[in-house]
Amino acid sequence: MESMSSSDYEAHRPFHPDWAKKAEQHDPDHKVLSAAELKKLENIGEGTELEVAVQLEDAVNGTSLMIVFEMGKACLFFPGDAQNGTWKAALGDPEWRELMKRTNFYKVGHHGSHNATPKEFVFDVLKQGFKAMASVRPIKTFKFIPKSELMTALKEKPGRIARSDLPEEDPPGFTRDVNDFCVETKISI
Repeated sequence: MESMSSSDYEAHRPFHPDWAKKAEQHDPDHKVLSAAELKKLENIGEGTELEVAVQLEDAVNGTSLMIVFEMGKACLFFPGDAQNGTWKAALGDPEWRELMKRTNFYKVGHHGSHNATPKEFVFDVLKQGFKAMASVRPIKTFKFIPKSELMTALKEKPGRIARSDLPEEDPPGFTRDVNDFCVETKISI
């Protein structure tokens, strides 16, 4: 097996240098959480299952990966549950911003919540003619998911968006299976 030279490694780093640590910075005890964060995690089991989910969500959403798949002309963007800090870093990086400008399929992040998709991405970066899907459903506890302003902005931009909770509003180019289990679309490559 051929070994990778240091220059090859640098050219093919899987993550931005901001996310890398030098060997001497390694913490073998994994003390990456503050005392307050550890206390919050210790108390997670002290409430209902929904409260547990909310506590965990608060602890990990900022660590979500934003993933882009490029195949030919297709650029599929999956931001996961990325929140403001992750979005700000990605939008502020010229290389990432250019990549996001090529998006022609967007999986709306974080169920369309208030911190799912910045206005800057919708108005200034997302190109016209995109397709998007939003995995959402009404939940009493989260009355503002999906955020109506986000869904309206995406609908008003020339593109097409399908929502899991509104099958009757599927735009042309999206199909559902007979059991309403999944939504499909085709993206030209």
